[in-house]
Amino acid sequence: MNEKPTYELDKILSSVEPEHFNRYRNEEDTDSQMSVNEFFNRYIGSYGLQLSNVIRQSDIPANYAYGILNGNRTNQAVTE
Repeated sequence: MNEKPTYELDKILSSVEPEHFNRYRNEEDTDSQMSVNEFFNRYIGSYGLQLSNVIRQSDIPANYAYGILNGNRTNQAVTE
């Protein structure tokens, strides 16, 4: 598995087009306070994806990914 540090994952996520996230939120949820873990859980569920496959293909360590999806992990700013 190709494990990436959090700051690299942050760079990848920052390159995602915001309108994709906003479009999904507008279609699926009217609550503007939806958390990241709620978003990903709804997204994964809405497409019928297997959580274990999503985590495996994400190249994020499994414990960290499950922590994010359970709402136990938060974004910790990394300074270089």
